[in-house]
Amino acid sequence: MNRIVGIKLMDLRNSNKTSLDILSTKLNIPLDTLEQIENGSTSEWIHYIESICDYFKIDLDEFLKLKDVLSLGYNEKRAFVNEFINQYERRL
Repeated sequence: MNRIVGIKLMDLRNSNKTSLDILSTKLNIPLDTLEQIENGSTSEWIHYIESICDYFKIDLDEFLKLKDVLSLGYNEKRAFVNEFINQYERRL
């Protein structure tokens, strides 16, 4: 899920011509945290997802739709599914 969120954030940011620096300042999110979110190496996005959605004027439901998984390559899909299963098992 981290990778999907990162891809979506990067797409939103690029389509709105917003730099990481500007987004960091506007949302009061550390720059290194935004970089980690975009590269999919952290789950910290969960703390900032609402403010990110508000900034880009997108519904949370729309942002979190999993349809974008279909556009991933085989290895990315496999990594996504494994990560999803691991997160689910940790919650049990």
